[in-house]
Amino acid sequence: MRPSSTPPQPTPKAITVQRASRKRHEPATSTFPSGSPSPSAPGSKRSRLSPSVADRPVSAPVSSAPSQNSSAAVQASDHVCNCAPPPTVSSSFPIDNHLRSKLAVYNDNLGLARPEILIVGDSIVRFVKLPGAITYCLAGGKTVDFIELIPALLDFHPSVHTVISRSGTNNVMSRHSAKLHHDLESLATTVESLGKRFILSGPIPSMSKSSERFSHLFSLHQWLENFTSATGFGYTSHFDSFWTRCDLFRHDGLHPNMKGTNVLTHDLINFIAFNTT
Repeated sequence: MRPSSTPPQPTPKAITVQRASRKRHEPATSTFPSGSPSPSAPGSKRSRLSPSVADRPVSAPVSSAPSQNSSAAVQASDHVCNCAPPPTVSSSFPIDNHLRSKLAVYNDNLGLARPEILIVGDSIVRFVKLPGAITYCLAGGKTVDFIELIPALLDFHPSVHTVISRSGTNNVMSRHSAKLHHDLESLATTVESLGKRFILSGPIPSMSKSSERFSHLFSLHQWLENFTSATGFGYTSHFDSFWTRCDLFRHDGLHPNMKGTNVLTHDLINFIAFNTT
């Protein structure tokens, strides 16, 4: 009998494997609340940092390609630090208990005896680390909390000559913008009266579905640009760096992941390097 010239057909299992091997993950895109103004739109201010430099991360490459599925992209990029929990502040630290219980300290070298830069902010700055700096994160902190906290930290770290503060995100939904602006002015003048250089780290755009939150954050960003330009205080804008970049956020759409923290850190490094006075 002549052998059949028909090639052998793959088994059902082989067909399944072949089909599975052809599957590809679709890229994802980011979406911002509808009607949200772009910081690059006419009438809005651009960041003082060079986009080509500000978008470059500290240690990991950051892709600028847009994605098509914001929730999938954000969740996939939600990398959380696997390091040990940060040390909390000693009970002997001269601040009220309601602040001490939420305060944690971060830096590259916990044995750093004489830091030159003090970074104080809400949970957005949790993993921000700069050379020669010590970072204090007050989860849920509002601007009035930092007015109380920063002088105590400066007493504890007399070697500090520059203070970087990030606050306002936890205030914007209160809808009391006049009070928030007054508190930020008080914070700036308080640090200046202590003889320290003061830099305000601006808000980052949220990726949450709340267009109201996004609008308040963008309004705060514009006010800070005008305020610091008029008064001479330092201001680091992060809006351009995070605009439509869902890959820089955790799944909550509010906090940066480790990739986003690298971008945030690089923004600060660039500002300090190119604004020495």
